[in-house]
Amino acid sequence: MLVLRTTSLENGYRPPELLMGRKLRTNLPMTKKSLMPKIPEAEDIRRKELKYGVNQKNYYDKHHRVKDLQELEPGQVVWITDQRSYGRIKAKQAAPRSYLVETPRGIIRPNRFHLPPSSGQLEYDQDDTTRELPDFPRDSSPVSLSDDMPGSIFTNPTLIELRQEIGQYHWLRGAATSFPALARSVRQS
Repeated sequence: MLVLRTTSLENGYRPPELLMGRKLRTNLPMTKKSLMPKIPEAEDIRRKELKYGVNQKNYYDKHHRVKDLQELEPGQVVWITDQRSYGRIKAKQAAPRSYLVETPRGIIRPNRFHLPPSSGQLEYDQDDTTRELPDFPRDSSPVSLSDDMPGSIFTNPTLIELRQEIGQYHWLRGAATSFPALARSVRQS
């Protein structure tokens, strides 16, 4: 266990040197002079740690192809990835990477990462957002499908009817089975 503690860190010093100001004795032969207390300079440690951190960041950014995203201008059209729709930048927020975006559904505040710029033009009617749904009757009475079929009532199809329709559809497409649902194995165990 002590051997692990005597391994140098990225800043060039060992943990016991930073904690106690001296090296620990190991199985390797050492001079008595190297075991004498010597406190490392704090500024030297900070400089080496900062250099190591910058190198680590550069390697990570290079490996993962990190790039800074460009600023978006008010009025610019963007694609909103999580809503799968277009929107228009209204304003930049004080929070980092945050924008107010006007969409047909209202104003949202997504992160810049989810707003790739779009080259298309955005046109939507303002009345689309204020349109109300028609009132439906509260009773569950059946509704006639059309006027040309008097007395025809829409009912939910049974499972057998659905299987027949699906089977006919797959038969027309050239499928070998009449119903493409999961089939049980025919092997005998």
